[in-house]
Amino acid sequence: MTSAKAIAKFSNDKWQSRVSGNTSSFGVSMISPINESTSFDLASVTKVLCTTTLILKAVDSGLIKISDSVSNFIPQWNSIDKAEITIEDLLRHESGMEEWRPFYISCSNPEQVLSKIISLPLKYPKQKEFHYSDLNFITLGVVLTKVFGDSLDKIFRSEIAQPLGLKNTQFAAPTDQSNVAATSIGDSIEYKMVSTKSPYVVPEQVSDFKNWREHVLSGEINDGNAFHVFKGISGHAGLFSTMEDLKIFTSALLEEFIPTPLLISFAQPRNSLVQGVGFRRFALNKSGYAMGHFGFTGTGFAINLQEKESWIYLSNRLHTKENYKTMNEIWCEEFKEFSFLG
Repeated sequence: MTSAKAIAKFSNDKWQSRVSGNTSSFGVSMISPINESTSFDLASVTKVLCTTTLILKAVDSGLIKISDSVSNFIPQWNSIDKAEITIEDLLRHESGMEEWRPFYISCSNPEQVLSKIISLPLKYPKQKEFHYSDLNFITLGVVLTKVFGDSLDKIFRSEIAQPLGLKNTQFAAPTDQSNVAATSIGDSIEYKMVSTKSPYVVPEQVSDFKNWREHVLSGEINDGNAFHVFKGISGHAGLFSTMEDLKIFTSALLEEFIPTPLLISFAQPRNSLVQGVGFRRFALNKSGYAMGHFGFTGTGFAINLQEKESWIYLSNRLHTKENYKTMNEIWCEEFKEFSFLG
């Protein structure tokens, strides 16, 4: 049972939304009812709200092409197994890199993480298979700093947040610490992933890291790499936002903030029907698809460009001492326009 839940749908030119629950159920001193201004840790929704949207802006401005090699921007990337990997391969999760590593156990800064990513051998055939990977978007975050010549948080603010008037969307911390949905009990989920080697077999050991968080996370980035190494600012995770701001963002995507033909091109699949260029593809029951993304903490959004529809789901599904549902299950329960497995 999630403690906080905010849901919205836009269709027929109007929003329908509802909120329920409290910012926390346990473990924090300040507990209050949530509202549309409550901040949520977006987790991997950052991959679209920031990283993919900035790539779209750069493409539209002629600064890059998605067919460009990553090594054009990060020369060290020109290694034997990675020289041919492109921006598009990273966006599609078809680079061949492994899914996840707890870099904070062996790395103390972003530069060390990038070096580690470059040195790791590919796990899968590149440009042929879809394997969702944080490593792709960590790398894209670095690419964007090279393209725009500034830090990722400043680029996001100048290119997306300020033009759209997103007043409560930022990296690393919520704008209002008194109105934020709590997430998990410390790093307990990633601690278990490292100790059990499930769902990913990683060489790191829990005993090699001394800074495991054990308190309920409220106003702290949940993702371990984003919090411990990137200080909350990364291409794969790190944004806090609100229902109010996500309504503005999704509406902007429907209203040519990014040229619609370019946005549609980023929705096209290649080796996987569930993945476009940066965006996840959501199958619609009535035929067709919507494009959007989920976040591990219990967040997600989707838009249907053809019918001018939007869906937003914000929750703190990890804020529990029990098992939590998958985002696919939650999404299809809340929005009957969708049904997909897993």
